[in-house]
Amino acid sequence: MSYSRGPTEEAPNRQGSEDRQGKRREQDVSQRRHERGIEHQNKTPPERMPTSQIHRNSHWEKTNSPANTIDPDGNIISQYNMAQPSNAGQRARTSSSQERDIGEGNSPGCNSQPDIGHLSPPDFNANLSIQQQQMQSVLNDATEHTLHTTDQARRVAENATSPNRQFCRAHNQNKTQNQEKGAKRHTCRKSTKASIKIAALNIRGHGVLNPAHNDNKWLHLRQLMSEKNINIMVVGEAHLDNQRRDEIERIHGKHLRIFFSKLNNTPNAAGVAIVLNKAKTNVENVKTHEVVAGRALLLETRWHNSEKISILGIYAPNTSMRENGEFWEKINNFFERNPRISRPHVMLGDFNMVEEPIDRLPMRNDATIAVDALDNLKTTLQLEDGWRETYPNTLKYTFMRSARDSIKHHARLDRIYNRMDAREKLFEWKIETPGINTDHDLVSVQYTSESTPYTGRGRWVLPLHLLYDKHVKEFIQEEGQRLEERLQLLATEDIWDGQCNAQTEWAEFQINLRGIARERSKIVVPRLTREINILEGRIDSISNDPLLTEEERLLSTTVLKEQLSILEQRKHQSTRTITHARNMVYGETVSRYWSQQNKAKTPRQPIMRLIKNLSENQKEPINTEQGAQGQPNETPIYETQSLKMANMMMDHHNNLQQDEAVPDAESRERAIQATLNHVKICISDASKLKLEKLLTDADVEEALRLSANHKAPGLNGISYEHTTNGHSTL
Repeated sequence: MSYSRGPTEEAPNRQGSEDRQGKRREQDVSQRRHERGIEHQNKTPPERMPTSQIHRNSHWEKTNSPANTIDPDGNIISQYNMAQPSNAGQRARTSSSQERDIGEGNSPGCNSQPDIGHLSPPDFNANLSIQQQQMQSVLNDATEHTLHTTDQARRVAENATSPNRQFCRAHNQNKTQNQEKGAKRHTCRKSTKASIKIAALNIRGHGVLNPAHNDNKWLHLRQLMSEKNINIMVVGEAHLDNQRRDEIERIHGKHLRIFFSKLNNTPNAAGVAIVLNKAKTNVENVKTHEVVAGRALLLETRWHNSEKISILGIYAPNTSMRENGEFWEKINNFFERNPRISRPHVMLGDFNMVEEPIDRLPMRNDATIAVDALDNLKTTLQLEDGWRETYPNTLKYTFMRSARDSIKHHARLDRIYNRMDAREKLFEWKIETPGINTDHDLVSVQYTSESTPYTGRGRWVLPLHLLYDKHVKEFIQEEGQRLEERLQLLATEDIWDGQCNAQTEWAEFQINLRGIARERSKIVVPRLTREINILEGRIDSISNDPLLTEEERLLSTTVLKEQLSILEQRKHQSTRTITHARNMVYGETVSRYWSQQNKAKTPRQPIMRLIKNLSENQKEPINTEQGAQGQPNETPIYETQSLKMANMMMDHHNNLQQDEAVPDAESRERAIQATLNHVKICISDASKLKLEKLLTDADVEEALRLSANHKAPGLNGISYEHTTNGHSTL
């Protein structure tokens, strides 16, 4: 849908309509801003508890809930327990040119000091230390839990004391229950459409100019996009020019494509860039428009062949609110002068102002000149704050800095705006702390399209790091030996039973192994990841706790936010250290690692749709619905759900394997003899002797040892590595 004005339309009528829409939207925004500000200011408890008791009773219960843990099903978790750099805890310095105009608070009580009787800094730090010890003790206990899957498998194995069918009936009953549970679990999964992830981050300058240096932020940006699976990234304060862009693409050209806009006088200030991930995004036929030099850049690209997406990257001025308001007017004038340029589907970046008081801590209103100018632009482009519409009463911030009174001020300066008619196409709004040395958080969202096929969550794969887990190895050793005993008992049976045989026993063992592995993967989480999850939950709880005053929330979130930033940088640096070590060992060698590094990265091309119904001759697509005259409609019907498309392809290939009518025996024998007459090469005597030998255990072990690694596992999710490792364990 385009909002550009055609050449034959009358401008006065359109302008009058926009003025009326703008006034109504301004009234709605003002009323909503007023109501939200009053709502959060009036959330005062009738009887306040001491902060230490609140932290122990309220926030610990919230942050220790299962909702604040990561379910790693299907994901391979890296171990982030390596030595950390000595400068990981240093706080980032903010230069005078990079200060944000958030000013002193104007709301009541924003300049007052906290009540010493309830929240003094030493008491808070002491309480925080106690809570950290409690967290660590609980997490240590969590990793020592015994697993019900092992006990259940052991009880089943103890029933196999004779070669009768008693243990077979128990296994079949247990298998039926597991299948029913799996079917229920599968039906609860919600299928989602294929999407792209769009994000924005202010990196606060490029860091060291040398692109190969470890302190160059563009080096870390590529790692961040890979870890977070980001397709398109808007970068604020990029500080790029042609030479710097070429140097970055010379090193990371296989992975990144960079488009930028810089200030006219210098590249060392401001600047905005849009980075495309070549492995996930189309980088061909991309169009860019410089809306405001060094401040706003519009990018148009194709997505899923015919779909187009337009993204407006923003880095707004931070020197004054008047200049900020003029900046939004410039963007508005640009689109009025260029009606043929596509309006953005998404506008995101660092806005250096907020629209509502609840987006600041302490809460206060921003200057009207900037807020009204942004409202006018939103009305023209038909945009809305998607995160705020999704979480209307949630308090969360993306920027933190010290004010003159040495108290950290927070603000949600980084935001994502989307078209109003595309609200249902965006999901998974996130605000995350990056591992890069910056004072801003990463904001991201998933954007989907109606033409993309429906895809499920994927299938679960057993993580490779569980090969070395103590509980999993014990299960394989104990239950594997019992499996061998049952197989030996079955080998003595004269009659083969289709319900209980070696194949069914092996399948049951794999089901039990899959169950214990899934349970352990939810418990065995890297230490840094656990601590980060707990801190994120505590920050969310404290920021939205009505029992805390504004000053208490300000001090609490500041301390936790600094700790979270340190942990994220340690995790980020640990990943870099592991990657560097692998490159030192396997780089420029004949290895899989080096081959993967030099392979061209191209985005996957999914099958968009398949014709649903075919006529009897399997050539003409038909529509089973009747037309106006009762005749079949000849327009094709397409299937867009991935699971159903996979079943259609399976049925198609199964039908190809079906032989036609078997010819008579005489014709078949003549065809065989005619074929054999053309074969002139015979098997040698040495080969015949080798084929006559029976396979031994050594031959099977050699085949397992030579089996290929890093291959896609079967439907049960168990890879070849676990099979070979399990055999060596036994």
